[in-house]
Amino acid sequence: MSQSVKFLKKLYHKKSINKLWLSVWQRQGRNLKINKIENIIKANGHNSTLGQFNKKNWFKYIKSTFRYVKLSKNSKILEYGCGSGAFLSYWYKKKYNLYGIDYSNSLIKKCKKFYPNINVQKGEISSIKKFKTEFDLIFSHSVFQYFDNYQYAKSLILKMLSVLNSKGYICILDVPDNKKKKKYYEKIKKLLGTKKFEKKYRKYKHTFYNKSFFKNLAKENNLQIKIFNHKYKYNENSKYRYNVIFKKNLIN
Repeated sequence: MSQSVKFLKKLYHKKSINKLWLSVWQRQGRNLKINKIENIIKANGHNSTLGQFNKKNWFKYIKSTFRYVKLSKNSKILEYGCGSGAFLSYWYKKKYNLYGIDYSNSLIKKCKKFYPNINVQKGEISSIKKFKTEFDLIFSHSVFQYFDNYQYAKSLILKMLSVLNSKGYICILDVPDNKKKKKYYEKIKKLLGTKKFEKKYRKYKHTFYNKSFFKNLAKENNLQIKIFNHKYKYNENSKYRYNVIFKKNLIN
């Protein structure tokens, strides 16, 4: 078997989210004690070696990220991988109907405690059917890197599509760019040093994505697509990520 065929088999072998990461998020949820947005951001893993967020630049970041999405009052918004509610907190006091899914029981408990008006479910993407509704916006931020392979990512997007209304958006955000993988790790290694780098990244690996994966998915499912790079100064991690927006093509 050629190396290229082995590589593709590995990418498209259908498994679930890497179980090693689940232990990380369970611990993050247990350690989250105070309802302060900076703590919630940290517990959700949005801070990194390359940058930190505070409340002010966090909400600016969210506004910038969703600048291509148009919502109306009472829109239904679902976040897959909502954690303790860091992203959904941006819309919490606005007139939107908020929903969330996360597979970490400890983070979901904190989300329910801090944001009781968010309708949340514990579980993987199959939990999306439990809401029994269609959504105007379904998004997932900084989550796809924790999947084992491309096939699981594809199945997740198709599940999202099945409950998206005819004018809705699917946003896959903060996706690690496969073309920038080498430069990303070089930067991290330089900051941490070889010893700390090996300790942190040898076991807990990320999956990087080619943009062609999302473009092909859009073509296969008659979706409009927009891909744009991060340009956000508060977190240098953004230099190595990009965002994807899908929209149903209304032309039959």
